Amino acid sequence: MIRFWRNLLLFFAVLAAVKGLVLLLSAGYYERVIHDTRAKTLLLDRQAGRINTVFIGSSRTFTSIDPARFDSLTGHRTCSFNFGVSSFFIPHTFRTAEVLMARRDLALHYLGVELSLPRFDTSIDPFRWEAWEQPRFYLPYLFNAPPDTAGSHSRRAEQYLNTYLFTLLSPALRLRMAVAAHTDDAARRQQFEADLTGSPDGYLPDNHGLDAGTGLGRDSAELPAYHSRSLLVYSRSGNEAVNPEYREEIDRLIGLAQRHRVRLFFYLPNRMTPEEARALIPLFRSIDAQHRLHLPHDPRFDALFLPRFSMDRGHVNYGGSQIYTGLMAEAFVKQMVP
Repeated sequence: MIRFWRNLLLFFAVLAAVKGLVLLLSAGYYERVIHDTRAKTLLLDRQAGRINTVFIGSSRTFTSIDPARFDSLTGHRTCSFNFGVSSFFIPHTFRTAEVLMARRDLALHYLGVELSLPRFDTSIDPFRWEAWEQPRFYLPYLFNAPPDTAGSHSRRAEQYLNTYLFTLLSPALRLRMAVAAHTDDAARRQQFEADLTGSPDGYLPDNHGLDAGTGLGRDSAELPAYHSRSLLVYSRSGNEAVNPEYREEIDRLIGLAQRHRVRLFFYLPNRMTPEEARALIPLFRSIDAQHRLHLPHDPRFDALFLPRFSMDRGHVNYGGSQIYTGLMAEAFVKQMVP
């Protein structure tokens, strides 16, 4: 019996040693989203007393909102900053909003937050604080979500658990990630920092060199479906199910904004997957009108989904960003500015 426990302890000691080594090698990989948010935060810090409007969201915000154009269209009543980051979703966008609202060095007056869905299918680093923060939101969200908007509850729970355990118990996966951390990912981080150096408002006009549908390929055939889903927000609403956990988080954030005297508003991503459309459009409609930015529907909106204004199926290019920013500014002046 003693031998059994000794061997078991030895096994876990070896496993811990291997994982420790791989963790040391692969730490940089998990910094991708964290690094990019830090880079944006540092950029914001340099002009904290000047910026009064911030947009927080995923790569769809990053590629879609041009602060310089937005400010010119609001008559420079705003001085805005694009805090869009690739793969940046709830709950982390909401946590960032909390942090920015609490900062006394910011002249923050308006804060726009992109609605998004949590990711259940990405590899979670079990050694970072996010691995412990996520379940606090994910699990109540998961089990409160209507089946038609979150998929099968059991499937989602299994997906989340398997993802977490796989990253926790798979040195091979972490070693593969370590290779990426010291090759492509390191180069990507350096390029991202260099690009931001010349873009103090957080927006990159060249979209990393992809423009005029060069990243579309076969994806162009999917653009009409993205267009149709986005139009659902303009249709008459019915008795739509809303995730109460998500709505509770939104109400909590609105309460914080009121205490910090920040005008908080939410907006939909301009290109949504089927699952996002089913979950986010009813949620968006349930938010009080003074806290949601509803874009006008006209030919400019429809043009956003043309190949010539698309970087890929999920993102607009520079031309599309100019159209989208114009729509956002028009809605902002009408709905948010006294």
